[in-house]
Amino acid sequence: PCAPVPVPRHVNSHPTPTPTPRVRARTSSSSRLRQPDPARLRFSSAHLPGAYLRWVGRSVEMKIQMLVAEIRLLHPTELRAAFEKELEFYKAYHQNRINWALHAVFVPIEWWSFLAVCAIIHPHCSTVLALLVGCYYCVLVPPKKSFIGVIAAITQLLMATVANRFVKIRKESSSYGIRYGMLAILVLYFLSFSIQIAVGHWIIEKNQPGMSTKLNLNSVVLSPLLAWC
Repeated sequence: PCAPVPVPRHVNSHPTPTPTPRVRARTSSSSRLRQPDPARLRFSSAHLPGAYLRWVGRSVEMKIQMLVAEIRLLHPTELRAAFEKELEFYKAYHQNRINWALHAVFVPIEWWSFLAVCAIIHPHCSTVLALLVGCYYCVLVPPKKSFIGVIAAITQLLMATVANRFVKIRKESSSYGIRYGMLAILVLYFLSFSIQIAVGHWIIEKNQPGMSTKLNLNSVVLSPLLAWC
């Protein structure tokens, strides 16, 4: 048999692996934030009730100031000043006498149709609304023109009475009476609205209605009173 070949001493049949250098893990900023200082925790927890109370106090103070400002707007002087601004805005879009006369006739009709719809919901709904709007008119009108506010308030109650009577008659007439009554109310509303816009503004005044520039709840409620002032 053949003799084994001797292996030289400088050749290693099982080389030892080279050790990998250890890399020190770096702590990121997020990990440092997750471990807050206990002393800071004790400081923030000790001062949290006081800071919270100060924040609540400032919030309540701001709410009270806003409420006082809104209450001041309900003062008769402030309401009359707002009414004068609405009246000036209304007159700027209704300078023609014929257009003014059309609005003086058809704006109350348009408002009556709204009261009639309220009467369909409940008979007292239109009466309460007319009473509130009438009182609002009496407060808004200056003392020199107080008779206009009184007449407008009485007219509101009369329109609510007529609306309630109309709805009652339509309900008692037949099963379809209220449907025909609602149809008549809608036709009357759109007819009066179309005459004001198409004839009054586009043909006579040759301008756009004021509601295209400014429309809010106050202007809608004041529309019958503005049409008569």
